[in-house]
Amino acid sequence: VSADVASDELGERIEDLLLAIISVAASDDNNLSKAIIARNVESGYTAASIISDRLRYLDAQQSEDTRKTPWLGDLPTVKRLLELRNTIGNQSVSAAVETLIVEMNIEDLIKRIDPTASAYKYCSRLKDLALEYERQCYNLNMDCSMEGFAIYLRNHPISQSGDDAGVTITTYHKSKGLEWQCVILNSLDTAIDNK
Repeated sequence: VSADVASDELGERIEDLLLAIISVAASDDNNLSKAIIARNVESGYTAASIISDRLRYLDAQQSEDTRKTPWLGDLPTVKRLLELRNTIGNQSVSAAVETLIVEMNIEDLIKRIDPTASAYKYCSRLKDLALEYERQCYNLNMDCSMEGFAIYLRNHPISQSGDDAGVTITTYHKSKGLEWQCVILNSLDTAIDNK
């Protein structure tokens, strides 16, 4: 039986949410991950209400021949995630992660857990981990999959490093699509040497 230990630490709750999103993107029948998503971002979903809802769902499922709506599939966040599974199905893991970050508005979901968290850093770290996972799979001549990435995330923390008041240094390429209040572009006044 799958179980989750509820965490009061906000950083751990954010990591739990991100892992749950990746896990449901990998497998639509991952009910524990759906429950983690509901507990963290849907209002009114406590552990007790999730358990009650699950028991009602199982009772209804036994009395009906088939159940068309997956458990918690009517919640906006879970419903959107299940819809996106078709879109990301043929994408690389890193492209799928970027699609999830944008389409699920993951930065907003993180802010629901902790309004003071640097959602950008969590999303950036998640993208970096997806690229690391793909590189490792390539180097080991293994297939890449969202299921494999979910397993990879369990062993590689998503937690952000650095100070929110600090400076982020990145390449032009890596900064594509990102926003900051202040940007300093280096070496734009230097001619390129084409030797």
